[in-house]
Amino acid sequence: MAKSVSGFCRAFGTAAAVMTLISITNPAKADITHSVWMVASNADGTSIPYYWTCPDSQQHDWYYENSGTWQMVTPTGVPVATVSLVRIDIHGDPQVNLSFAVQAGASATSFTILSALNDFSATPIVGGTATTSASISLTDSNFNGISTLTGDIGGFAYRAAYNGYVPGGTTYTSLIPSFSTAASSSNAGPDLLPGTQFDMSSMFAFTLSPRDSASGTSTYEIVPSPAGAVLLGMGGLASCRRRRR
Repeated sequence: MAKSVSGFCRAFGTAAAVMTLISITNPAKADITHSVWMVASNADGTSIPYYWTCPDSQQHDWYYENSGTWQMVTPTGVPVATVSLVRIDIHGDPQVNLSFAVQAGASATSFTILSALNDFSATPIVGGTATTSASISLTDSNFNGISTLTGDIGGFAYRAAYNGYVPGGTTYTSLIPSFSTAASSSNAGPDLLPGTQFDMSSMFAFTLSPRDSASGTSTYEIVPSPAGAVLLGMGGLASCRRRRR
């Protein structure tokens, strides 16, 4: 039996490397951990958290959308913010897409929206290439001629991270600085990331002027780089050679 295995490695070593590259560029579906979180806080310090539970430690793509207007209120029924949409779309590619639509309450309102964690540590990526884009539209909903969105992540409203759950982990990029126009959008990448990537997540965090509305969408992707794929492919060949000996 050992001889036949050795012969297989000799005859199909190159094919094995090719198969390895194919498997790397199409990684297994990721584990999805943590929950999708939204926290709304107003100027008097009232903070209302809300979360959507994700299917913990299950390997599959996951899509969730909470649509339809509803209010985030205090236990005594005082409205803090209005939410029209929270959407999360996670793929094993791996990719994380996060969208929202909210309206501030009677005072300036801060929003923090965290995606779930896309954990692909079972099939890590060596030196992946990251790309992300984000956009936010701002509406003067109370028609007072003043509308502002202030980024709460070091002056930015969006962050994409890897190797740790946002706002922790390693920051890939922060996008969308504070603005007062109708809309703002920006993107980053493709950029080669250093080391090995095991997971990814994203977040929005900003303060919205009273009674005004904002809606945003984002996409964040990490794909294997050719160099990383070749390294792992060579590892498969080396394994065959060791078994042959």
